[in-house]
Amino acid sequence: MQDSVANYDVVAVLKQIPWTHIDGGEGKSMDSQLIFDGADGGPEATRAKIKGFISEPHFHRASQFQLLLSGVMQFPTFRMDGVAVHYTDHCVAYGPHSRAGQHDFLVVHAKPAGLTRLKDLKNKEMRSEINRRGRHLHGSEHGAMQEQVPGCAGATQKTLISDPRGVNVKIFECSAGMELTLDAPCYGRFELITKGSAMLNGKELGEETLRFVQGATPEAALICGSQGATIIVMTYDDDAAQTYGGSLREDLKIVLPSLQAHE
Repeated sequence: MQDSVANYDVVAVLKQIPWTHIDGGEGKSMDSQLIFDGADGGPEATRAKIKGFISEPHFHRASQFQLLLSGVMQFPTFRMDGVAVHYTDHCVAYGPHSRAGQHDFLVVHAKPAGLTRLKDLKNKEMRSEINRRGRHLHGSEHGAMQEQVPGCAGATQKTLISDPRGVNVKIFECSAGMELTLDAPCYGRFELITKGSAMLNGKELGEETLRFVQGATPEAALICGSQGATIIVMTYDDDAAQTYGGSLREDLKIVLPSLQAHE
């Protein structure tokens, strides 16, 4: 565990966040939302709907989850159909990958993390930044078994990723009024409500609400609403304790204009 754990409990209602549209020409386009910008050293999150573009091999300078809500992501050795998730430790290279269908996904970091393309690593010293021993994990709802949540009669779960060190991703199906009590999010955790609603400290959170929590003690629990709730939970472990430079906000300043079609 970290010696000093920063405390966060922040919420974003995705339906209230404006979209940025990029027309790449020739049937290529991207619509994106900047959800959390990491300005205070805390979480980063963005959502995108991408058509036509292929992502070149690259890595991110901190632990990352990609949560595919719908559509397809095709990697060199595997394919993900939403709902699915892809995880990498800091500086673990992946790609290229392409997208198809009604592609809709979130990219989330517990701390600010910059993007580095492999083609920009010009020499052996620069290529030494690649984390060749880090984890590269993925899982799909389609391949997950539905199980009872231990100690919670009103809930079931599907486990998309479960790693011995602590990284895990679960989809919880919770009945009305159930309290979703989870362990202390020492290295950070994202919670996305995809169906139904939940109460947090007396405030109702509806569908497409994203929460990030981090702290040495358990945070306030979500209490599911009258129609119950489906909640996707992505939990980091000690690889997320630090970042190795850069930020999503700075990357977007470069990436978005480069995708724009030239007149």
